[in-house]
Formats: sequence, structure tokens, C-alpha cells
Amino acid sequence: MFCPKCGNNCGDNRFCGRCGAQVQEAVQVSTQPAWSVGMACPHCGGTKLEGNHCAFCGAQLMTSVSVATSQPDPLATSQDDSFDIPYGKYGRGGRLTLLDDHFTCAVKGFFKTLTVTVPYHRITRITYVHPRSEANRGTMTIYWDNAADVVIPSGLQPGLNHYQLSVKEKYCEVLYHLCYVLKHLASNAVIINIEELECEPEVMNELDSLSRIIDFDKYFEEFNPYRQQAWEAMSNRTSISPYRTRVLVHRAFDQRQKDLYECDPSLAIRDLNRAIKEKRRQEVLRDQEFAARQAQSRATNRFR
Repeated sequence: MFCPKCGNNCGDNRFCGRCGAQVQEAVQVSTQPAWSVGMACPHCGGTKLEGNHCAFCGAQLMTSVSVATSQPDPLATSQDDSFDIPYGKYGRGGRLTLLDDHFTCAVKGFFKTLTVTVPYHRITRITYVHPRSEANRGTMTIYWDNAADVVIPSGLQPGLNHYQLSVKEKYCEVLYHLCYVLKHLASNAVIINIEELECEPEVMNELDSLSRIIDFDKYFEEFNPYRQQAWEAMSNRTSISPYRTRVLVHRAFDQRQKDLYECDPSLAIRDLNRAIKEKRRQEVLRDQEFAARQAQSRATNRFR
């Protein structure tokens, strides 16, 4: 089981070995008449409810909801958090591929796309840049030491020592957590540089003032690792503009996740799997919304 306070994997222990919080009683969801925001899911730490299930992992949290009144969530899943490294393809067209002991990246040559192969232990540094808005892309740049086991095909720059992957804001949580999973696959010596969003000096001063009065621990406990949900909630609950809440959440989550993953790297793997699951959930929702709009348009045209 996972600690409802800090997210630590506590196994069958009654108390969390990291923060000391009681764990086992939180699992007895069948004795609780209701579940609300602020009460963490004992399976994944999520704090949102869809019907009588956790909105993030699909676990049933309320047994008192009648079948007649509860609406089943077609996107819900009974799977718990996964701590298995999600090997496979990432980025546009799957240009970055994670394998057992190395990754490959597709790089455009003069006439065709070529594949570079880099063992994880050759990674030296990873730089991540947050997207500034929905219209911008975030970037992750992986740097490595060239050696005999680094394969750079002819047709590419012989001294090529880095690869950059970009992604839209709605998928940036996957890319962000991928940085820490790559660090885990490489070694603890890998340097990760998360670049803060740049702001005008007067805006930065305002943000510094807001940082001293907002309870970011509460937002982190409620929404980690889902940043977009965090800044949307902050914007709705306060009078702070969406741009400022985006910057505030990035700053707060960057530091907290860095500390969390340094203590327990497996949590970065867990959160990457969560981010991938949420990405797929959002894609299904968008497909459903598009299909509904198409059906409505066809119905409207039929009666014209």
C-alpha cells in the first residue's frame, strides 16, 4: 500500500517508514460513508473522484454508492500504480526509444533519418525547459560522452553528443518525468537541469510574494504529479491569473519532485506511469468529445 500523506510504498506495514503516517486504516474504505477531495486514494495517492472510483487509478473508493445512482466511468481501470520502467517510444513519431540497456534516437541526416544508439551509462546531463504556454513546446535535451559503444551512423556529425526532444504542453508531464527515469537508468551522477520559466522582474517579485502565502504542500499532496490540474485548481480558487499559477506550480513542483525522487527514484517511475496513463485518458476524452461534436453536426445537418 502507499502512504496517503507522502506517497511512499509501505508494503504491508501499518505505518509509513518515511513520514510515520498511519497507512492501514486508510485502506478500510468500505467503512467510510464518503470520499472527498483531500482524502488520498490508498492505491495511488490521487484525490479526485469519478463516480465511486479514483479518477486516476480506477480503484473503488466508495461501496455505499448505489448502482442506480452511480455512473460507471468508461475510462476507469482496476490497475494499481506501476513501478515497472515503461520502455518504448516517446516523442513525435516515437523518435526516442527506451530499451533495456540503451536508448535510440532518430536524427535527420542529409537524405534520410538515421538512428543513434547510446548506452544509458554514457548519459552525462539532461536539460528540461518548461513550455511557456499552450502554444509553446517543452524540450528535453540529453547529453552523452562519446565512446566506442555510442553508435553514430555515417552521415551525421561525428562529434554529435546530444539529442533534443520537444513536446506540447498537454504532454509535458510525460517528458518531465522521463528526465528522472533516464537519470535512474543511467546513474546518480547524471546532472538534471530544470530551467525555470523566465518572467519580467516585477512579475517575479509578485510571484515571490505569492510563494510565501500559498500552501504549496497542500496542492502537491492533492495533485502530484498532475501539474495542469494543480494550476487550473489554483486559478479557480484564487484571483491569480492562469499564467502566474502555471509558473508558481512549476516552481513548487520542481523542487518537491526533485527532493522526492532523490529519496526514492522508484517514485519517478511511478509518476511517469501515472503521467502516461493520464495522457492516454485525455486522448480518449478528446476523441470522445470530437466524436460527439461530429454526431451533433450530422444530426443538425439532417434536419436542415
